Amino acid sequence: MSLRYRKWRAMAVNLALVAGIAVGGIEKPAKESTNWLLWDEPNQMGVSVAEFRQVLQTIPEPLRSTYQDDIQRGSKLVRDLYQQKRMAAEAERLKLHEQSDAQARLAVFQRQLLSGALLEHFQNGLAQPDFDTLAREHYLSHRAEYRTPEQLSLAQIWLKTPCECERASQRTLIETVQAKLQAGESFEALAKQYSADKASGDLGGRLPVRIGRGDADPPIEAAVFALDQPGAVSGIVETKQGFYLFKLLERHPSIERDFDAVKAEISEQLKSKYLSVQVGDYAARFEAGPDATINEELLKRQAFPQ
Repeated sequence: MSLRYRKWRAMAVNLALVAGIAVGGIEKPAKESTNWLLWDEPNQMGVSVAEFRQVLQTIPEPLRSTYQDDIQRGSKLVRDLYQQKRMAAEAERLKLHEQSDAQARLAVFQRQLLSGALLEHFQNGLAQPDFDTLAREHYLSHRAEYRTPEQLSLAQIWLKTPCECERASQRTLIETVQAKLQAGESFEALAKQYSADKASGDLGGRLPVRIGRGDADPPIEAAVFALDQPGAVSGIVETKQGFYLFKLLERHPSIERDFDAVKAEISEQLKSKYLSVQVGDYAARFEAGPDATINEELLKRQAFPQ
């Protein structure tokens, strides 16, 4: 299970339990009072359907279905809730919830929980625009953003220069390799023999990713995009990293994705931005005003007691 899911599972269980404590303690109903997802007869305690649903409501919607559709993950969540219910009940028996530090944490947690509930309530009540219509308008005015740029599939021979002391000898060697190519020797064979990049060299110099504008150093970009036909080989390209020869394998032209292909993506982006702005503006209403002041001296004494 990923760290992301474990994080939300633990947070959900804790939220449900803290909310229960904050509003009146952990209940221990009789077995006959409800439907039980888990019942532990020796301890006369279980996890009810209602309690499980309470936890699910605290889990973000995209993750919630994973606990409903995956029986193993759902069962683990039930067992976690049962374990923490027993631990919380024991903490209550020891009256730990009455201690000042526990009360402080409960108060902080309750404020955070209610603040989040308020923002969620506001968001749920928002009248939302027609994002599909807005998506089309955005697409028409930003069509260039939805073009896949021209890219090249390349092979390379790279002679590395780890220090300036080797640059002259490596230049002589790359000129030798270039002469071999011009004499008809195979680019692939020479890449395997000479290239410092063994991963691509073993593949005859083929690079594993396509190269687009802005992806490489300017001297390399200028050289490779000047190659007009598959099979064409560049002249020697010099950079701080060494010397290169490139072979064009395939040119992939720029393609514009049509609206139907990007509609869902644009709509989701616009919706996310809209909700973020609206919820952010709503939350800002509750910030301290510009005339509010902080007693820094008192804060210093409270935060950093002598």
